[in-house]
Amino acid sequence: MAGRVILVRHSHALHNVNDDVNIPDPRLTLKGERQSVLLGRNIAPPGTKTIGTILTSPLRRSIHTTLLAFIDVIDKRFYLEGEGGIVGGADLVLDPYLQEVDDFPCNTGSAVASLKEEWLNLDFSTLGDPSWPLKEGIFSPENHKERAQEVLGDLKNRIKVLVQAPSNESKDVVVVTHGGFMQDLTDNARFSLGLASSKACTIIENEEGQLMLKV
Repeated sequence: MAGRVILVRHSHALHNVNDDVNIPDPRLTLKGERQSVLLGRNIAPPGTKTIGTILTSPLRRSIHTTLLAFIDVIDKRFYLEGEGGIVGGADLVLDPYLQEVDDFPCNTGSAVASLKEEWLNLDFSTLGDPSWPLKEGIFSPENHKERAQEVLGDLKNRIKVLVQAPSNESKDVVVVTHGGFMQDLTDNARFSLGLASSKACTIIENEEGQLMLKV
């Protein structure tokens, strides 16, 4: 079976409490932590072998959602000893291209040094471009559609590699991102997922020959 994209929206975070966009890179609330655990039980319970790679926005709420929800899927090297993960688990990639569209404080990422203090075992090598938390270049709000095409091209290549690998059950890629950017990935301004919700998708080309997620 061809690999799928499992699209996931992050869980409830501090800025969702009162719709306060001025909270810098907000963390999950306790409600959001519980949502993340339930999300994982629903789509990635212990023994899940269909997920090969997990890509997440590097904003705090997305990282935390990912680590809680996929604790029984992600490789143990991404967790501190005894805190989670499994031997031979899925790869975890922090992808700055998956950050939210606009440049409100709540949707602007933190410096890598700050993230490293919180998550010692994550691989931050993908966050070397200093423009991503500054919302410049490809990461600027006006370039969000171009950024989505970059993400979709990368997803298509990743799934191709997973599907072609011999005797590989893990053909799906999880994408943990934000409500606004999901609309670019699906090429649908009306598309919406609730907090801590997911949707299985496939990658197709639209009538203009551009990639999109079919939900």
